[in-house]
Amino acid sequence: MLDSNASGSEIFTLEQLTGQNDSHLIRLPASLLGVENDHSNKKLLGHPKAVQALLELQAMAEKDQQTFQVISGYRSYEQQRNIWNRKFTGELAILNAKEQLVDILGLEPLKIIESIMLYSALPGASRHHWGTDFDIFPVSAIKAGHKAQLLESEFSTSGVAGEFNQWMSEKLSLVSFFRPYEQFQGGIACEPWHISYYPLANAILEQLHKEKLLKVLNDSDLAGSKSICANIELLYEKYISNICSSESSHTSQ
Repeated sequence: MLDSNASGSEIFTLEQLTGQNDSHLIRLPASLLGVENDHSNKKLLGHPKAVQALLELQAMAEKDQQTFQVISGYRSYEQQRNIWNRKFTGELAILNAKEQLVDILGLEPLKIIESIMLYSALPGASRHHWGTDFDIFPVSAIKAGHKAQLLESEFSTSGVAGEFNQWMSEKLSLVSFFRPYEQFQGGIACEPWHISYYPLANAILEQLHKEKLLKVLNDSDLAGSKSICANIELLYEKYISNICSSESSHTSQ
């Protein structure tokens, strides 16, 4: 259950902050799931306020012939840990900034951790744990037969989502969304598809202290846990709190 502080901001429990409790979230309506594809039958969740804003964004998109579908919403700690562990052990591919495969053989744990965090969030610290963040992709590209890979090249001027990318730049802030990874800032790679409902997300990030994270990261089932905990200051500053400003997105309109 959520509480509020004196300013009216919602207070989230440790479990809600870190993807271990989704009882405060709701299922996304079918209208946001788009056309039939690998993602259309997934159970996607979001915070009620963020989902309402998402519906408003979709209404604008339909008016401008830029209809999108949600590829990813809430992701649990266990789901994120599974992705993380499979990358850490080499079962899943790790890409560098040039979208090339990274060879992790012989790399020290911290180097592997940072290679993963370019594109995949640390379990417990993923913005997808909050129900405020979504990955979206234009329906027109999918209807044309393109399978969304969520790569920066897809959103380049000449990419299949290039026009949609420009539309997002113009419209997102009108319904209080921004792109936390709109530009590369030395931490997480540029993710043009990743949008965040900042009235909630900014408040949540302020509540997600390093000390709270350490309680979750000291997990024997999390690959690289010892190195993660030993380097939490670096990882927090470089990959978790290091985001683009929602203010610049808002004032650019």
